[in-house]
Amino acid sequence: MEQFNLRNMNEPSDNQNQPTPAVVTPLKCRFEKADYEMESWFDKRADRWEKETAIHSAPGPKYLHNDYMAVITKGIENPTGMIPLILKRLSVRGGDWFFALEQITEENPAKECEDYDDALRRWNEWARQHGMIKEGDAVSRA
Repeated sequence: MEQFNLRNMNEPSDNQNQPTPAVVTPLKCRFEKADYEMESWFDKRADRWEKETAIHSAPGPKYLHNDYMAVITKGIENPTGMIPLILKRLSVRGGDWFFALEQITEENPAKECEDYDDALRRWNEWARQHGMIKEGDAVSRA
């Protein structure tokens, strides 16, 4: 299974002689929305992550899982594509994706929130302010 290391992405991996370039795109407003291919990629990893970490209550095994790290890495590369998918998943299925959002954005608009729904509202507001979702998109769990 491939290991992800966010801090040393420019160093050669065990199975390559060439360095892997670190691609970090700063958050910008009004870029491409999540397309079907990215949504399929995300859903596959999110489903597997949920299934394989369901037995864990500690955050370490959940946050260090390869699929969770892959979502964070993809989110850093393309925040305007990945953040709407994470917010949609949070609003539809719940889950522990707030840490991923914080790692992708290097912000936490929900740090003062006391419950899940308030945190989700704050992240949706943040995403709207940054042009990643439109008014009326993912707001809260049903």
